[in-house]
Amino acid sequence: NISGKKAAGLGASYSLPVKQTLNQGAGHYEQTSSFVTGNLAGIFHIIGRTDSKFSLYFPINISLVHGNIKYKAISSGATIPENEKLTGLTVNPTVGMQVRIGTPIVFGEAGFAFPAGNTSNTRTGVTGENPVPGHSILQVGVRLPLGGSSGDAKGNGSSGKGGGKRSPHNRGDDFV
Repeated sequence: NISGKKAAGLGASYSLPVKQTLNQGAGHYEQTSSFVTGNLAGIFHIIGRTDSKFSLYFPINISLVHGNIKYKAISSGATIPENEKLTGLTVNPTVGMQVRIGTPIVFGEAGFAFPAGNTSNTRTGVTGENPVPGHSILQVGVRLPLGGSSGDAKGNGSSGKGGGKRSPHNRGDDFV
């Protein structure tokens, strides 16, 4: 967390392989695509804070996407392309919400990934045009806070009636 309303993070994801049958000339072939993504996120909470029991936030991610696309002939007349690996950057505006259930944080995010920047494609040998397609994003998961105290969402450092002043060193939001 950077502040009560802002956070930053690193992440990685793997998409399950997607298979589709395509027609090429006189035959058919199967294309299997899978992607691994690493991303850097800036998170801005609109409702709630980083340490609230519930919050609505807008993460902006910059992702490096690595794709692996394999082709297999289904019929004897199919002309199939070479297998390929592609790499590209995307910018991903999304919306998310999280609910704190004790220490774990359950979250969901949805948005879009837009290709950005210059990249390379092993099959075509082209450097420059980003081969990563624009796509939608849906993520659901559990975050486990690292670091200091995470049990009380208020974390104000006071106890008993009348409380007391909140210590600047006991913010209650020291999570990674």
